[in-house]
Amino acid sequence: MSINNIHNHNMVVQDFEDNFTENEHKVWSILFDRQYKLLQDRAVDEILDGMKVLGVCNKMIPKFSEINAILKRETDFSIVPVRGFIDEELFFKFLSERKNRARYIP
Repeated sequence: MSINNIHNHNMVVQDFEDNFTENEHKVWSILFDRQYKLLQDRAVDEILDGMKVLGVCNKMIPKFSEINAILKRETDFSIVPVRGFIDEELFFKFLSERKNRARYIP
């Protein structure tokens, strides 16, 4: 199978960013706070700095579109939400276009 436009691939998740409920944002906040405390003593400074640069915080589930604008500017990479695990052809197609997949779990 030839992959021409990865954004139309059936494994790529479309239009999900504005569908999160207030409750899902609250759950994100609780989980983020819990994990962020653990990161303080376990993560390298680059991880914590990167989260700040990307604006990842406990206020709301991050929007890929906002993160991608920063990633593109800083690294020339972007992330693409996908359903589950992708095959190697799609994985390497992503890499060839400087994209990294992020598993989306509804």
